[in-house]
Amino acid sequence: MSMTIRYELQLLFASLTVGICLMMVYDGLRVFRTLVPHGNFWTGIEDAVYWAASSITTFLLLFRQNDGILRWYAILGVLMGMLVYNLTVSRILLRLLKKVEKYLTIRKIKRQKIRQKRLEEEEKRRLLEEQKRQKKKEEKLRLREEKEEQRRLLREEKEQKQLRLREKKEEKQKKRQKEKQHSLTEDQGQESRRSRKAEEKKDAGKRKSEKKKERKSE
Repeated sequence: MSMTIRYELQLLFASLTVGICLMMVYDGLRVFRTLVPHGNFWTGIEDAVYWAASSITTFLLLFRQNDGILRWYAILGVLMGMLVYNLTVSRILLRLLKKVEKYLTIRKIKRQKIRQKRLEEEEKRRLLEEQKRQKKKEEKLRLREEKEEQRRLLREEKEQKQLRLREKKEEKQKKRQKEKQHSLTEDQGQESRRSRKAEEKKDAGKRKSEKKKERKSE
């Protein structure tokens, strides 16, 4: 085999190897996208950087292996290596990635459900605590109202007792005044009777003395 043919076969093999390596890098990029989901903007930037790096890698291959001379079979070899890898290893890896993505999606959904349940439980717990606090407040308010009502009733009872005592005192004072007035009237009546009796005695004494004088004069 001539050196030219051997050299061209080496270049073709290197092209296939570069294509396979480039596709392996892209699969690594797929794995990264699966594990770390991100938007279309960053995906587009990653693709642009990847294809720019692939073009530079292909150019470096041609520059080192063929002194920068363009060989279509070398570019075709790169594309063939990418295609072969994509049809064999990459498919298996894609299936695994789909399974991993499905597993991660299911796990994410489960986590979301668990988080949602926790949030619902926390909300229920918070509502229960709020209801308990509200009940305690209502109970305290009810007890306070009952205490105030009891105090009000006690004040009313005290006021009524004081009013009754005051009325009794007033009645006693009135009775005493009536008794005093009655005793005064009785004393006055007795004095008037005594004065009458004394006057009557005086009149009787005067009449007796007058009768004695008349008898003496006779």
